[in-house]
Amino acid sequence: MAKLSSNPFVLAITRVYLSLTLLGRSYIALGAPTRAPLEYIETPANSILQLHEYLSDATLQLAKHSRNVYNGFRRQRFGIEADINPRTFQLGGLPAIRDLEESRTRLGLTEEDLLETHRSNLGIYYQAMQYLISDESLYIGADDFLHIEGDGSTFYHIRNHIERTLRKIDEIIAREGYRGENRTPVTTTLTFHTELNENFRNVRDLCVLFEIFKYTNEVLYADVKRHESEHRAEEVMSER
Repeated sequence: MAKLSSNPFVLAITRVYLSLTLLGRSYIALGAPTRAPLEYIETPANSILQLHEYLSDATLQLAKHSRNVYNGFRRQRFGIEADINPRTFQLGGLPAIRDLEESRTRLGLTEEDLLETHRSNLGIYYQAMQYLISDESLYIGADDFLHIEGDGSTFYHIRNHIERTLRKIDEIIAREGYRGENRTPVTTTLTFHTELNENFRNVRDLCVLFEIFKYTNEVLYADVKRHESEHRAEEVMSER
């Protein structure tokens, strides 16, 4: 064993080092708190632009999964050449988004109204996906859209990414103190009655998947990217 120095100063430093080492080991053994993911850390760097970037990423993933599921579901249940218009099936309680599909309509809305509109609509779509998951659990085939192997998109992917996108919208609304108005209010409640007819369920579910696909890809993501670009330009100007 190495001989310890008799120098009082060296001995004092050694004792402090040993104490800190033992304290550190105890801290690790007890489970030192881990740092939260970047998106949940409140720092000056977590600017409004950064929040919009997080929202943009969330909506991109949502749009991708909704597109994959709609195309896959339509192809599997109805065939590639099927001549079917999902909007011929009228399902009360879903957001009326046809007006929003015109970009000029959305350009006339304030950011706070647009975010509140998206938040309200996504809340309904989240509930709709819960109903679709229940519908799909009745499917008798082995190739359902709840348990797809590999990297395939499922109903759960859409529901979970709707929830993630809603959290990001809520963060921006809270950060900015927005009190917007939903510009596409729904007057009826979305309900799914239990349906044993598989063909009926397939058409009903295709209708919902189509509406979510159109909304997330052509309305929501376009708006989010536009506002992200606007906030990026504002930040660049403020740094000059």
